[in-house]
Amino acid sequence: MHSPLGYHERNTDSNQMVKEALAFDEMDDRYATVRTAHTDTCRWFFEKEAYKIWREPSCFSLHNGFFWIKGKPGAGKSTLMKAALQYGVTNLDDIVISFFFNARGTKLQQTTEGMYRSLIHQMLDKIPSAATAMPVLKGPRSNQEWPIELLKEVFQALVTSLSGHSVTCYVDALDECNISDARDMIEFFDSIGQLISEKEANFRVLLSSRHYPHIDIAVCQEMILESQEGHKTDISKYRLRPMKPKQSAEIQADIEDRASGIFLWVVLVINILKDDIARGQVHQLKVRLRRVPEDLNKLFEQILRRGSQNDKILRLTIFWIMYASRPLSREELYFAVMTSSACNDAVVPWNKDEIDPDDMQKFILDSSKGLAEWTKGKKPTVQFIHESVREYFKNGGLQSIDPTFGQNKEATIHEELKVCCQTYADRVSVLIDCADSDNFREGINEAHPFLKYATYGMLYHADNAQCEGKCQGEYLREFPTDRWQMMSNMCEKFAARRLHTSNKLYILALNSFCNLLEILQDVLSEETWHDLLNLSGEQHRSPLGAAVHSGDHQVIEFLLKHGASPDSKGKDNKSCLWVSIRKGD
Repeated sequence: MHSPLGYHERNTDSNQMVKEALAFDEMDDRYATVRTAHTDTCRWFFEKEAYKIWREPSCFSLHNGFFWIKGKPGAGKSTLMKAALQYGVTNLDDIVISFFFNARGTKLQQTTEGMYRSLIHQMLDKIPSAATAMPVLKGPRSNQEWPIELLKEVFQALVTSLSGHSVTCYVDALDECNISDARDMIEFFDSIGQLISEKEANFRVLLSSRHYPHIDIAVCQEMILESQEGHKTDISKYRLRPMKPKQSAEIQADIEDRASGIFLWVVLVINILKDDIARGQVHQLKVRLRRVPEDLNKLFEQILRRGSQNDKILRLTIFWIMYASRPLSREELYFAVMTSSACNDAVVPWNKDEIDPDDMQKFILDSSKGLAEWTKGKKPTVQFIHESVREYFKNGGLQSIDPTFGQNKEATIHEELKVCCQTYADRVSVLIDCADSDNFREGINEAHPFLKYATYGMLYHADNAQCEGKCQGEYLREFPTDRWQMMSNMCEKFAARRLHTSNKLYILALNSFCNLLEILQDVLSEETWHDLLNLSGEQHRSPLGAAVHSGDHQVIEFLLKHGASPDSKGKDNKSCLWVSIRKGD
């Protein structure tokens, strides 16, 4: 049987197809968003003996190619990693590849699948000749998962083929990846280092992470960032201006003394003091600084209490950044918050003459109390300024913006976000008809930036609310499936992906909403359930076919258990079982 993941003879066109399939929009977002080191900072790192030993080929046995930078949350590890990467590209005769994990980003930004796809893409892009060392890889498209073992096999083939060359790999924020996957990656990189050293080549890895979780490497250079004198000197260069020299020196010394090597703390505190200077409160700076807590979490709490802010807008901004199914664009977040805030005119077509992207950025910055930022990739999205902010809210910080939260807060949040999505979609639906042209569709989506997310999100948040214990039975019973189908098709760019029926089971199975599927069975009569279960006519045949396409085993098992047949055939006379086998599942 031919495998769709098999190898074939290589040619230039197929190489380009593989690169396109490996690529994903957010590959470089985290690197682009990381703060660039200030002038004359981070240079101390390249003078460290540990760094020189790591770079020296004759010392390879002392570290097996590994150098690990560890530090507290917010210490500035990513900024140093970015500086090290730039230094490597500019000053070293190396093949340089990198990946910056991001727990606040998309799934591929958080996983080793995304890392391997990015690293392989960089190798094929920078050294086209390396591709001749391996056959063409024919794999899934960019919106589907690649098997990790296959990606590892390809990466190893590429790196070990570079005889006489040197590859340096920079991996930032390893702690923001799943711990078991991180351990597997380290073991794999270690094995590559041993293989490549036998070929008179070098494979080096510069890692950064927090002190926890702990991952063992038998031989490795290691450095604790916040204990380095050079790092402390770098912090001293981030100054509060403008001020009188004497006052500035006293405040700067106090900031450095209390920072404990945490660069993020320094940045936040200086921003607070800048606000005071802007308001003419220079005489209060010393008092203000004494009241600033040294603990990051307590500092976040203090920041949230500062100034006059609409509490509902603040909480909704935080909820959307934390609990959206994916990072939202600034336009999506703006209209999501405005809709949730019960602004009746928030859904009218976006008037760019009245509200431009800069206005939206200011709104988001203000509504998040400065704890949010936007990425700098191809499709900018909004995220927290640092992973420690997300962790603060995840581990109890939500109570600081809404003390009424009980133990079931996530169910309450998802229910609120579901209602927001439903409200936005309902308001848009009364403004449009069923016109079906690409120009009309493009115009609707441009005028209503939150529509695509709202259409998907009403079911996504309902599924999560159901999972957290808030029953969605009545919601599903009254769910306007026909209107949802119209809105979904209005948002879908590709005609082949548009729905032909309003089959609730198919919609839920296609989107892997297993929690809603389970409750839907209780809502529908047995006859209606089986009619919908066996209804065909969609791109992926039946609800089971949709689940097979999505590759969600939980949904597949549920549908099989409750009457779906793997032998039922679509118009092409192919069964769901045949499709599953063809996919290699």
